[in-house]
Amino acid sequence: MSGIALLGMMGMLVFPLLAVAALLVYATISGSARTGLHPGALLARWIGAVAAVVLTIAIVALSLQGTWPSGRLGLGALTGTSLLIGVTALVLAILVGELTLPARSASQRYGLLAPRDSRALVSRPALMNAAVSAIALIAYALFTTAVASPDDQGRPGRSLAHTGVDGFTSGAYGPFPGQWYTVPVLVALGVLALTGIGALVIVVRRRPSADPHDLLLRRRSVTSLLGAIAVGTGLTIQVLAMHGLLGFLRVAQPEYQEMVLGVAGTVISVAVAIVGLLSAVLGAVMVCVPAAIARRIPDSANRARTGEPGSRGPAAGTSTPDLPSRAVGAPSDGAEAVRPMERLSAPHGQGSPLAGRAAPVREGR
Repeated sequence: MSGIALLGMMGMLVFPLLAVAALLVYATISGSARTGLHPGALLARWIGAVAAVVLTIAIVALSLQGTWPSGRLGLGALTGTSLLIGVTALVLAILVGELTLPARSASQRYGLLAPRDSRALVSRPALMNAAVSAIALIAYALFTTAVASPDDQGRPGRSLAHTGVDGFTSGAYGPFPGQWYTVPVLVALGVLALTGIGALVIVVRRRPSADPHDLLLRRRSVTSLLGAIAVGTGLTIQVLAMHGLLGFLRVAQPEYQEMVLGVAGTVISVAVAIVGLLSAVLGAVMVCVPAAIARRIPDSANRARTGEPGSRGPAAGTSTPDLPSRAVGAPSDGAEAVRPMERLSAPHGQGSPLAGRAAPVREGR
């Protein structure tokens, strides 16, 4: 039973990694029109994915072969952090790809007239996916930490103790994801979260690019950043759930007093593993094909652009610019500055053909 569960969990862990590789190949073949990635962003994702894999393997190899003042198991505690640290490198690579967009080449500086806050840039499904995955990881780590026991050497949180119904026989299963492993995981999750927040701030404040769909590109970049976080947390959930499930299956036997805990832990581990799998796969889509999630700019940002209530943003692949821009600091040479469309008011009355219509307003400097 434990062997079958282990094979199943390993298959669930490998599937999201294969999905990332397949989606990157698809993004390379399909081009930016379908994926929403400009060449610099696509290259950055390839580099970030390779760096994440190399970093993850290096940390695992170090933890298995290296030494530590507390012994080899001291470095072994870092194995659970490898995926989160690897994904942190992917987040940084996505950010670098976002900054490769060329700036506008002009003698004037431009300011964006549409809002660049979380409502305009964050896709709600993308945010929910990353949040659910992170919350599931934290909740499961706290659960396994609460029920874990010290091992035979007194190291805390490395095993799951069980006692026979006769009250005399006892034992423990390990390694189990108690505090020996979960505390480093939560620290690595904090590092990933801070890196992601910093990257989001940089994306919001990035100077306007020469691309007419600048706001949509920012929105897709934020989607990819949240997707990378979902991939890292989703895969880490599966790693913890795999070890936790094996421990709970061990004690979910009628001859142990902890049978109820074993059954409950088995159900929770399977449920959390499924959440991690779905979140990681969706996160892979968000990283490699953000246009599938962030298809258009939100209505609120588009209303700020057009001044028309209820207007919808342009879908992916359309030629309508996402944002107007306004020249700032233009030279005083008598040239006219063009304002965005403004709604006319008095002296036109309600009976006037111009009442309530939008028209461009020009004023001399």
